[in-house]
Amino acid sequence: MSGTSNSHFSLCQINATFHQALLYFHDAVLSAIRNSYVASDMKNLTHYLNQFGINQTDQLLQLFTRRIVPKGSMLLRPPQIENAISYIDKGLFRLYLIDDNGKEIITDLLVENEFATNYISFVARRPSSIYVEALEDSIVYEISYQSLQTAYLAYPQFERLGRLITEQYLMRLVDMVEKLKTQKSPDSLRDLLLVKPELFQRIPQYQLASYLGISPEWLSKTRKKILSK
Repeated sequence: MSGTSNSHFSLCQINATFHQALLYFHDAVLSAIRNSYVASDMKNLTHYLNQFGINQTDQLLQLFTRRIVPKGSMLLRPPQIENAISYIDKGLFRLYLIDDNGKEIITDLLVENEFATNYISFVARRPSSIYVEALEDSIVYEISYQSLQTAYLAYPQFERLGRLITEQYLMRLVDMVEKLKTQKSPDSLRDLLLVKPELFQRIPQYQLASYLGISPEWLSKTRKKILSK
């Protein structure tokens, strides 16, 4: 009787251990599939981060969250404070402000591998005067201000990444201001055709004209002249 009882107890132990092993294997497979999907899904962002020579990108990627942004949705509107850096994985955004006469003025047009973010509001923690709107159905990866500060403390090398991204933004801002001061409209249009030719197929002509500070009619006429040369 005792031998039968011990045998039954051992069999129960084996079954329990086998069941636990199956659960562990199941969880491990799901985790591997999930991680593989995330890694594949974030390959553009991974490539962007790797170009800065940053190690431990896996830890940094875990701080980003995927967000689907339908066309016409706002990532930011005044007087909100920008609370996230949004990497554009897919889509198109415009940054614009509204002047005292109620006119929309587009200050930037942003596509894949750029950031749809008001950096000044983000860094200074002050209300934004800029709107950030999706012009297409878009996908972004966001990292919040608090998560970024946490990453800086945990991984000091990420501070370098933050500095480099900020420097890129400032150079872009300075370049934009200089062009507004010194370039004539044909030069600005020519630059845009060279740097982001896809914009002419992706957004309405009147929005491009607003970005360049010219009329839609003048844009159409000048673009034809440039392309015919």
